[in-house]
Amino acid sequence: MNFIDIIIVIPILWFGFKGFRKGFIVEIASLAALMLGIWGGIHFSNFVAEYIIKWFTIKSDYVPLISFSVTFLLIVILVFLIAKLVEKIVKSAGLGLPNRLAGAVLGAAKSILIISIVLLLLNKYDHSGLLIKNETKTQSLLYKPLTNLIVAIYPSITSTFEKVIN
Repeated sequence: MNFIDIIIVIPILWFGFKGFRKGFIVEIASLAALMLGIWGGIHFSNFVAEYIIKWFTIKSDYVPLISFSVTFLLIVILVFLIAKLVEKIVKSAGLGLPNRLAGAVLGAAKSILIISIVLLLLNKYDHSGLLIKNETKTQSLLYKPLTNLIVAIYPSITSTFEKVIN
């Protein structure tokens, strides 16, 4: 185990701890809120824009951004209110500890996926070993498996990165 492994393990432990504190329901809700907020902002911001134009005098250049932001925030708040209600039901049913343990697993899993993407990008652009020596990468216990993890889960990610970057 070298310093890269320690740098990799620290966020996994941190996000696992945060997931434990928040619990599975809030962890899932945060993911759902983000995805639903973006989706809702894209699909319903025109509806909100009509009301913003009707009720406020705002320069029309800002209306799309404001309406997207308002829609996003309303959806995020709604999802979190529902999550808190479900969490209270789970706690009253005596499932607090399983909720927290599952939250720890989900928090760690999210960080592993994020780290995997970062390592894949790092590996793609650091061929010569300027940022991390190639010898250090090969000696690491976690670098190669985590770099390959996101490709195993999402095989077309490298081509997706190519499209976005180029």
